[in-house]
Amino acid sequence: MANEIKEIQVIYQGLHGLETTEAMKEYVQKKVEELSKHSQKISDVTFSFSCRDTDKPSERMKVRVRLNLMGRYFSNFNAKAKAADMYAAIDTVVAILERKLRRRKRILSVFRKKKEI
Repeated sequence: MANEIKEIQVIYQGLHGLETTEAMKEYVQKKVEELSKHSQKISDVTFSFSCRDTDKPSERMKVRVRLNLMGRYFSNFNAKAKAADMYAAIDTVVAILERKLRRRKRILSVFRKKKEI
């Protein structure tokens, strides 16, 4: 039973009256599966979507993500991105989280090597 895949809880929040569509939820679910390749200890992910009327159309859509891991060290990650398109903002946020998860893995491996010495 060591290869059991744990279901990741994904929470969707539409802020300021923005509704989350099924297409957005499916796209986010696919991106969360990509994130799970970097860490098997993801417990839950919260996506907050908002749309603002600004002077800059390139910053109209905003996505904030909070990712929680099961573990002791570096277990909470936050990321946010703004873009003209919601899907582009989601891609940017997921890329930020992937970098943070890779960095966490590298730091923990160095931390473990120092403990062995």
